[in-house]
Amino acid sequence: MPDADADGRFDLLLCRAIPLVLAPAGTAVAPRVWGVVRADSGHARIVLSPDAAMVSGIAVDYELASGTLFDVTGAIDHARFTIAPAVTQLLVDHEDQPRDSHGNTVLAAADTGFDYTAGADSGDQRLFSLFSLLVGGGLPWFADDYTFAGFLYTDADTCRIYIHVTRTDRTYGIDLAVSGDDGRPTGYAYLAQELAPLARTGDLAR
Repeated sequence: MPDADADGRFDLLLCRAIPLVLAPAGTAVAPRVWGVVRADSGHARIVLSPDAAMVSGIAVDYELASGTLFDVTGAIDHARFTIAPAVTQLLVDHEDQPRDSHGNTVLAAADTGFDYTAGADSGDQRLFSLFSLLVGGGLPWFADDYTFAGFLYTDADTCRIYIHVTRTDRTYGIDLAVSGDDGRPTGYAYLAQELAPLARTGDLAR
């Protein structure tokens, strides 16, 4: 029977994981995302490989079923910060584990330290979501009021975004905290909508 919750979770997982296929800047060899696949109706796998040739990898199996708590941003951070640095050692430690049809070692996410009850995620994912909204596909709905004109980290926890106001032809820099005073990531889910009336009325400068 189709599970709409599982389908939605997989779609979001796929969207969040796609940027990870890009090679890191520079020449450093780092673990790469080999793929994101739907193993079955209730499971998704993020596959990471320790080598550029991608001849072997770790397939981390996450439960998508609606009866399971599943935080997509937490899963992406788990793949980036827990699995990726340890992928070579995981291949050695689990060489006798089952493999998928591509020869990847399959490990349940819970067996690699993933906590389904946790909800932590990193601030850079939230910034990426904001940037995706601001850039959009083609001409964004708010282009009559403002456009996204770039960004620059001014320190490790502050990202300045540049907003070009269409009516005045002026560009403003807005500093966004990546995390709050409590250390938790700051969310900017509604900022794109909130900027439009400010730009339209000239209140953005204030």
